[in-house]
Amino acid sequence: MSEMKIHSIDGQIQKIYFAEYSDRVLMLDGGCRSDVEKVELFFRDVLKRPISDLKLIVSTHMHPDHAGAAPILRRKYAVPIAAFNDADKWYNGFGGFFQHLADCSLSWLVVLKTHKPWLRMWYPRFLKPNYRLFEGNVLPFFYEWSIIHTPGHTDHDICLYHLQTKILYIADTVVHINGKCLLPFPVVFPEKMKDSLLKLSKMEISTILQAHGELCPNENPNTLFLKLAQTTNVKLKGQFRFLNFFMRLSKRAKKSTVVFRNFKILS
Repeated sequence: MSEMKIHSIDGQIQKIYFAEYSDRVLMLDGGCRSDVEKVELFFRDVLKRPISDLKLIVSTHMHPDHAGAAPILRRKYAVPIAAFNDADKWYNGFGGFFQHLADCSLSWLVVLKTHKPWLRMWYPRFLKPNYRLFEGNVLPFFYEWSIIHTPGHTDHDICLYHLQTKILYIADTVVHINGKCLLPFPVVFPEKMKDSLLKLSKMEISTILQAHGELCPNENPNTLFLKLAQTTNVKLKGQFRFLNFFMRLSKRAKKSTVVFRNFKILS
């Protein structure tokens, strides 16, 4: 097994992780459209290696901060993209078009409220991945990383698990906001989210990598997943209830019950 080093950079509204090997690099998620230049500078100034060493980009789900940079990096550098098999169905159809618009708008709102630079967020709503992934698959070119299907936030979310080191990248399965570890906004499929968290609670995990924030200090990952699994059906009363309509425009989400977590999404 070749030696691996994990790196992270701050994207527009999320962290982007890379797994570096002597002969190749894996990008663990697709980032925002505006993160392309940050990725290019990271390869040039930090890794000091050509971006042609980037051999695969994984998109864990289709939201703007996880699928925005991937198609541009593929177009510029011929880097293949891997995503869950059904990922491109999320924004399909008339409702999917408006769901995509709503998700981009929500991301812009986060940028505004967190006082980040106002950069481009819009991206293609169809990813057209080069590799379609299923539960239990290993990543192309990176066979030590396996796929865990964790629906809840969307129906196609995945986590990435490094078999040798037990590192788990959970993307948006859990977020750390205002000092608390919480479920993401929104939980579109509460029962599926509960099942996903229970599945993760049974895994052997050494380190968790999160797209938003850090793992809560002194929090055992398995205990955290179990605790959050008990909260998947708690609905928020108040400020985010009006967003229920906008989170269910996609055909894939219309039959679900959207759950809004009781936290300030805009810190």
